[in-house]
Amino acid sequence: MRQSQFEQRYRPQWERLETSLTALEARRRPQASALTDFTADYQSLCHQLALARERGYSLALQEYLNDLMLRAHRQLYRYRTPLLPGLVAFFTGGFPRAVRYQWRWHLVSTLCFVLSAGLLWAMILHDPELVHTVVGPQQVAELEEMYHPELRDVSGRDRQDDVMMFGYYIYNNIGIAFRTFAGGLLLGVGALVAMLFNGSFFGAAAGHLTLAGAAQPFFTFVIAHGAPELTAIFLAGGAGLRMGWAVLAPGSDKLNQKASSEAAEKSRLGAEAAAETEAEAARTEAAEKAADEQAVRPAPGAVQLSEAEVSALRQAGLERRENALGLYLLRDRFDTPIVPADGIKLEDELKAKAEAIRDELAEHLRENGTAGLPMDRYGNADLKGAWLAGAKLDLAKLTGADFAGAQGLFE
Repeated sequence: MRQSQFEQRYRPQWERLETSLTALEARRRPQASALTDFTADYQSLCHQLALARERGYSLALQEYLNDLMLRAHRQLYRYRTPLLPGLVAFFTGGFPRAVRYQWRWHLVSTLCFVLSAGLLWAMILHDPELVHTVVGPQQVAELEEMYHPELRDVSGRDRQDDVMMFGYYIYNNIGIAFRTFAGGLLLGVGALVAMLFNGSFFGAAAGHLTLAGAAQPFFTFVIAHGAPELTAIFLAGGAGLRMGWAVLAPGSDKLNQKASSEAAEKSRLGAEAAAETEAEAARTEAAEKAADEQAVRPAPGAVQLSEAEVSALRQAGLERRENALGLYLLRDRFDTPIVPADGIKLEDELKAKAEAIRDELAEHLRENGTAGLPMDRYGNADLKGAWLAGAKLDLAKLTGADFAGAQGLFE
């Protein structure tokens, strides 16, 4: 196919793709129909660029198609959703779904904390001295100083102290959550121990402060600050337990099975899509080749020969070939043209007809080059032994053909 025909056929598709790219690069939304065809247009463009390179079309066309392909690739594979909508979608949808899906592990984490806290609380209410088995004497004193109404001294606290305490609580709770989660790497034992220890500490503190008369300040603080902090620790413990189970029994979770099946399905669909793309490319190539051949296929020779004239031409060393214009030297069993020792000798009407058949081939070479002519096994037009003596070939396009043994070509 000539470059002009190639451009005429595919120019509307390139312009449609370029319009969509201009809109996408300007952060505008293209028309819905353009977005629907974007992927298919990109795949077709890649195929057309490969064809342009293979056929040796102009560098300007190849550079234009290459630039268009790079722009489409950036939009198709490198475009990212803005950060804020992504965060909103995660916290409003993705994160809650993940928590609900792993609810069993979070329930185990919460029960470890709550049961250990309740057990220590009840034990300390029964025997107050047991608090020292969990909480050291210095920590007991600090708890009483922080929450007992008679021991609290807030007169010297200012806004700067409040900010420092706020930062400390965040640092402390984030540290506890990360250590609990990371402890899950120890086959889940670390996360389990962390939840039991934190629950025991909370129960011991609650039981001791209740006996010390500081229950109201303590639980007021816990209700105000503990809801998000304890929830985060429960979730971190559940995530750590789940990670420990993944180390013990990788691949046994339904989510992994579902992911595996989805991956297999995507691989199958991807393979089918690749096969379909390859088949579509082959169909496109075949259609273009058929169109090219239809456009430039030479019409059957207009010069008619009788059987006697065919025999006379063969005696002179020439013959017509099936589905080919022109006359050719006879060939031996190795498909090599046989040049008569005395040259080609034709007379009178037979010579006139032979020259007319020769001119049909010469005209085709001037108008269409070697396109549409029979091909050899190497993909070249098979013009071995073509009889072109006296033909007008000044403007003929002779590239891509095998002229071995051709007569009169270089006279």
